[in-house]
Amino acid sequence: MSQEGGVENLPLRQVAVTANGAFNFIGSTLHHLFRIPIPTPNNYVVLNVIDRHSLQLEFQDVIYLIIVEISLVGPGLLRWVDLRCREIFPLSAREPFGGLNVIVA
Repeated sequence: MSQEGGVENLPLRQVAVTANGAFNFIGSTLHHLFRIPIPTPNNYVVLNVIDRHSLQLEFQDVIYLIIVEISLVGPGLLRWVDLRCREIFPLSAREPFGGLNVIVA
């Protein structure tokens, strides 16, 4: 959880498109974290119950999602991330990214 003053203590997840980017920013790749298949299909595929529950537990205290290498994220992949977040946060599914604060770099 966050503590007084300091963004470094806020609950967040950092993701990148490439493995090098994920390694440099001590994060994960978008595909790995959100269980997005490679190559990414045009039609969205919902998570199975086990994966959805696993992601809900992993994101239960997350407030921010930082996406680095945003120039490498096409609209189709960004849509998948949005829909995945809406699946993870069903009570906020009407909000973009399920209400998660997304920061891009």
